[in-house]
Amino acid sequence: MDWPKYWIVQLISVLGGVSGILGLLALWNSAWRRPLMIGVVVFCALFFVAEHQKDRVTVLFSGVQRYYRAFGVNQNAAVFELVREQYRYFGISFTSVKTVFTNWYLNDRRGSPNIQILLTDPDADDILEFQARYETNLLTDPLSSEQRERVRLIVERTKASIHSTLASLAALPGAPPHIEVRLHRDRARRWTHEVDGETLYLGLLRRGSSGMNSSVMVLNRRKYWTLFDHHHDGWEGLWQASKPVNLTTWKGAASAGS
Repeated sequence: MDWPKYWIVQLISVLGGVSGILGLLALWNSAWRRPLMIGVVVFCALFFVAEHQKDRVTVLFSGVQRYYRAFGVNQNAAVFELVREQYRYFGISFTSVKTVFTNWYLNDRRGSPNIQILLTDPDADDILEFQARYETNLLTDPLSSEQRERVRLIVERTKASIHSTLASLAALPGAPPHIEVRLHRDRARRWTHEVDGETLYLGLLRRGSSGMNSSVMVLNRRKYWTLFDHHHDGWEGLWQASKPVNLTTWKGAASAGS
């Protein structure tokens, strides 16, 4: 049963019933006639609002805690301040998060939280080409020679960034076993941070944009199924299907890219 919707319907029914009762009482010739009539008007107004805005009211129960029209790189620091037991990431190269993450891991981390990071497989040329074309809004064929070169350069830059991220993560003290990395082959139109299995930051990648300062929804877990569960379950499935990385083999690797 959809409990939020159920209780909204019940509220509407109660408001309607109360309005009807007050309306009958208002006809009674007594000293309470005027305040009762005012009460009828107020309850009728509440009934009208509840009935015609019920779809918007359900948003309050969707698990959406906050919406950022733009989420700057520095705002990632506030995400890591919340981490106590577990941190999960899904994205392409982790480049925009890497510096803030490293500072948190070395200086501000509390305890030994489990860290799981999903990056795009740098060997998945078709996926990297899609991401480059999505970023530049060049999804329609054919491409000119200049456009193909632009896409190629972005693909090479992204590969270098992923390699750099792997080398940086491997260099962190205690990386294995506290940090796990897997490589996915998903066409990313979003990125996510998940904190302690309770809060999820959903970054929306806009076509034709690099993804910096993405719009972000903050989703919270509820006792019932919400948007949080949709993206949490999607992450779980992708993690299981992705290729594990042995970070030990990346220790001492030269950083490529930024």
